[in-house]
Amino acid sequence: MTRSAIYKSVFEVRNKLHDFGCEPSILRDVALAATAARNEATPLHPQNAPGLLSYLAGVANLRGAFLRLNGWEGYSVKGVEGVQNSQRGLIILFQNVDFACGVVEPRPICPKREGVTKLVDNGTLCLFEEMAGEDGLRENKEVWFFCVSNRSEEPQAELSRPSRIEDGAFGKLLERVYILTGSEDDPQPYGKEQDLVSDKDDFEVSVTKKA
Repeated sequence: MTRSAIYKSVFEVRNKLHDFGCEPSILRDVALAATAARNEATPLHPQNAPGLLSYLAGVANLRGAFLRLNGWEGYSVKGVEGVQNSQRGLIILFQNVDFACGVVEPRPICPKREGVTKLVDNGTLCLFEEMAGEDGLRENKEVWFFCVSNRSEEPQAELSRPSRIEDGAFGKLLERVYILTGSEDDPQPYGKEQDLVSDKDDFEVSVTKKA
């Protein structure tokens, strides 16, 4: 069985994220924003509130961060929400998981549905539309998941690329980029932390949808 490519040293992580045109601090701040939103849930909220609040903040802050970078735009197709970069051939989706940055590969808290399954499977471009079925041409982009776990005292986060979706969970992970492991070796915040998404942000969110 092919082993996952794991990037966890500061050099390895920065070098891999160069493919995305971003720094580790950007993803770290997204994870911390999602964790902060999760902690806003009270006993009066529905039981699914922590995960829902984390997901909403995760997607919003993921977009708030990446839409400032060259080539990135919002992605929204059949209920699948995230960001994409057509030039780099990349899609990133936010995902709450059980564990991250460990020996055991992360598993989504909520099973992934058909839309995500097809998106991950459709990594190969169909040359002719009649070969692509009802969904038309395939995306031909690598689909990555920004996985955030709050099972430990400190949040853990990694950027992972699964080979496929199996029974609502990730199949074998092809690549894993460790962002927050909860150790002292993690990159430290630069200056005072601030929310990535605020009322002062003034930019247009461009979200692509299939016709």
